Amino acid sequence: MTGDVRHPRAFAVFRAGLYLLAGTLVLLVALSGLAAIGVIAVLGGLAVVTAGDVNLLTLLGLSGLVVLAVTVGAFGLRYGARRVEAAVRAADAVPNPLDVVKDEYVGDRIDERELEIRLASVLDEGRASGTATPGHDSGETDRPATVEEPAT
Repeated sequence: MTGDVRHPRAFAVFRAGLYLLAGTLVLLVALSGLAAIGVIAVLGGLAVVTAGDVNLLTLLGLSGLVVLAVTVGAFGLRYGARRVEAAVRAADAVPNPLDVVKDEYVGDRIDERELEIRLASVLDEGRASGTATPGHDSGETDRPATVEEPAT
C-alpha cells in the first residue's frame, strides 16, 4: 500500500470532521470531570458546615477517580478516532498494481505466463509514468549478481 487514497479531498474533510467531533467529545468529558470535582468540593463544604468535620481521604479519592475516568475517556476517544481514521483510509486506499498482480497469482486466478505478461506491463507503466517500483527503478534486474574472479 502506498498510503494514497482515491478521494483525498473527501478524506481530508472526513478526517477534519472526525477530529473535530473527537475534540468536542474530549472537551465535554473534561467539563463533566470538572463538574464532578465541583460537586465533590461542594459536598465536602457541606460536610464541614453541617458536621464540622470532613473526611479528606474520601474527597481526594473521589476526585482521583474522576480524574482517572476523564483521562481514560479522553484517551479512549483519541484511540477510537485513530482507529476509525485508519479503517476509512484502508477502505479508500489506492491499491499498488504490483501487489494486485502478485495477489492474483498467489490466489491461482492467473497462471505463470499471464503473471509475466501483467508484471511486464505494470513495470513498463511504472517506468513510463516515472513512478519508481521497488527493485526496478534503478536498472536492477531479477537475475542474481555474478562475482568476477580477479585476474592473477
